[in-house]
Amino acid sequence: MVSTTLERPDKYRIGRVFSNSFAVIGRNPGLLVGLAALFSALPALVLNLWNYRNFAKLDFADPESMAVADPSAILGNSLISMAFGLIYFALALLFQSSLVRATIEDLNGKRPAIGDCIQIALRCMFPTLGMGLVVFLTMILALVVTMFVAGMLIPVFGNIIVFIAFIALVVPGIMLFLG
Repeated sequence: MVSTTLERPDKYRIGRVFSNSFAVIGRNPGLLVGLAALFSALPALVLNLWNYRNFAKLDFADPESMAVADPSAILGNSLISMAFGLIYFALALLFQSSLVRATIEDLNGKRPAIGDCIQIALRCMFPTLGMGLVVFLTMILALVVTMFVAGMLIPVFGNIIVFIAFIALVVPGIMLFLG
């Protein structure tokens, strides 16, 4: 006997999710490439050019010059790298928000526009950053707790406890991040 619940149109099916995802990509390749270039490729290019400029100054053939580095330059480069990392994190979240908007518009039968996607992503920037920060801190907390539990239990039970603690704490953090 076949159940009628299997035929409900609102039932979640992974095949339908993949089908819809590839259909949205196929109908809007220019938009998606443009968003990826704006929020991902352009910042990566800027970071790579900045790193190239800094590494071009180093003389790898002379170990003496590598050993005696200017602490203020190292601190400055570290602060710039951390700031760029935060900017890149925010841009990645904006990219995800703009992709969600483009997908919603496409699945509703409308033609998504790049300006509309960026506008909605910027309008939802603070809630998106808040959620991204919560997920990031949850993953860090899971990692710290895992390491603490592993450090406490390795001398007693061995490496199997590390694996169990990793699965029990990090995997839910990854699932939260993906959600």
